[in-house]
Amino acid sequence: MALANMDHKASWLEPMFAPMIVPPTKWTKFDSGCYRDPMLAAQVPLVRMATHSQRKAIEHDIAKAGLDGPEYMEAVNAIQETPLRMNTYIVSAVSWAWNSGTAVGDSFPSKTPMEKPAVPQDWDSLDDREKKGYSLKCREVNENNRDIGSQTVVMTQDLESANELMQFEKFYLPWNLDFRGRCYPVPPFNYHRDDHFKAMFELSNTTAMTPDGASWLAIHLANLGDFDRVSKKSFEERERWTHENSDWIVAVGKDFKSTVDRWKEADKPFQFLAACHAWAQWKEHGLLYHCAIPTALDGSNSGCQHYSAASLDEKDGALVNLTPTESPQDIYQTVADLVTAKAKVIAMLTGDDQEHAKAWIDYGITRKVCKRNTMTYAYSSGVYGFGEQLVADVMTPLGKSVLKGEITRHPFGDTTVQTNAAAKFLAKINMEAIREVISSAAAGMEFFKTIAGALAHEGKPVRWTTPTGFVVVQKYSDYDMKKVKLYLHDRKTHVDKRTQVTVRELPKSSINKRKSKAGIAPNFIHSMDSAHLMKTVLLCKANGVDDFFLIHDSFASTPSNTDLVYGAVRAAFVEMYDGFCMYEKFLDEANQQLSTQGRDALEVKIPEKGNLDLDMVLESEYCFA
Repeated sequence: MALANMDHKASWLEPMFAPMIVPPTKWTKFDSGCYRDPMLAAQVPLVRMATHSQRKAIEHDIAKAGLDGPEYMEAVNAIQETPLRMNTYIVSAVSWAWNSGTAVGDSFPSKTPMEKPAVPQDWDSLDDREKKGYSLKCREVNENNRDIGSQTVVMTQDLESANELMQFEKFYLPWNLDFRGRCYPVPPFNYHRDDHFKAMFELSNTTAMTPDGASWLAIHLANLGDFDRVSKKSFEERERWTHENSDWIVAVGKDFKSTVDRWKEADKPFQFLAACHAWAQWKEHGLLYHCAIPTALDGSNSGCQHYSAASLDEKDGALVNLTPTESPQDIYQTVADLVTAKAKVIAMLTGDDQEHAKAWIDYGITRKVCKRNTMTYAYSSGVYGFGEQLVADVMTPLGKSVLKGEITRHPFGDTTVQTNAAAKFLAKINMEAIREVISSAAAGMEFFKTIAGALAHEGKPVRWTTPTGFVVVQKYSDYDMKKVKLYLHDRKTHVDKRTQVTVRELPKSSINKRKSKAGIAPNFIHSMDSAHLMKTVLLCKANGVDDFFLIHDSFASTPSNTDLVYGAVRAAFVEMYDGFCMYEKFLDEANQQLSTQGRDALEVKIPEKGNLDLDMVLESEYCFA
């Protein structure tokens, strides 16, 4: 904890890459960098961790492109031209909540360490299991307190950065891409982070509020609060909710301290608080108010949306709102309902799983419990990954609640073995239910894995081109592993200890087949996500929108520009898939890489197509909402 009291302005704690107070340098070549300082620019490539072949392909694209460069470079330049500023109301609220130790939401860190449980007075009479239980609790408290120490350093540093940036009317985040083409801000201090960080950022170029903009702000408020699950209702009902609750929303927007018990219960507390502050300004100033809050339109399970569009799957497309409906479809609730029904059947049977099923039913199998598993299924996550997610999202927070005394006992057991077993049980049921609900993704993932395996068999990486012309190269090399024996001296016990570590040496020429097959589906779909984002940005630019607030499948600008973004995000999605089959394109490029024998041996069929009318996306209110 001593770090928390140090001067965090010390140069060794300052991040190398920070926001800029002048516009970033435009990308004109692979290594032109976005910083004006040549030393910094030299360390920021256009594409992070690009292979040699990917770099050469991109440099070739840039050389033959026009003045603005390839589509993807033009889009990145447009994104990083957006000036931002700090939301002073939210920076003050975050500082107050942090300094006062106020608990706000699940992701907001605590700086109050836990006390280690007292040693039981009847220690000698405890059996081995009880002693082990005490030791485990002590270890969990120690781990939690170590986390608090690192969180304190991060929060102190970030609040310093926020306060420094508040003196500027505008600043900029330079951006670049990962090897899949996904767009990321370069500085660690950015809005691609937890709720309280994201809420501190707002757009510097504000636009005068319009009646339509006010409607989008009202919808945005309802989405962020999500009280009584209003975000799953129609736009009209969301807007009505905001107007019906306007009095206390205005109160929150004017005084965050006295109203904290109200706004901290929101789904995204600090972003909700920022929207409340904007709503209070709108109610006071009307059409004279220039709103800086970015109002977001989020994709409805974007992975499944891409698979549905590629396969023209009507059923899956309807589940993720690619077709118009009176109210939004909720794929996560559909999965949760099916999982609950399956668990109830198991709870009536005898066997080891009966108790797990009863425990989950008592706890509640909600859409929140099933959401991350359902989201990541389309990115090739399996049962093991599902279980790890449930441990992180459910089991670990419940364990911390027990340690803090907020609940008396963990609903899934007293030991890690028990809680992990409960997570693994639900992971299996979730997988069964998701496969029943979603059909297009399974066929698509198997298609990609088969081709990736064939290329890896010939020692070749997977290479494909996205709809923006961005060349992706997925290369997971095999490595020689070397075991190293170390002898360490323990100063306290004065004992020499021998240990062994395994280190990775230089990569071999062969491709790791397992990693290549496991990574291809998520990497490919992420590349399509990115292509859609870039096409949306360029279409928005063509229609006069210059300010963006983007996180992969979340699209935002000022409230008054949201109508234009609403149309562009749908038009770009339809344009990307109209007459384009990502499976055919991927197979064609793979065949160009495979040997004659590899092509002859490749047994793969393009997934069957349904009858989804992509033009219906243009009429769907809730595909990006």
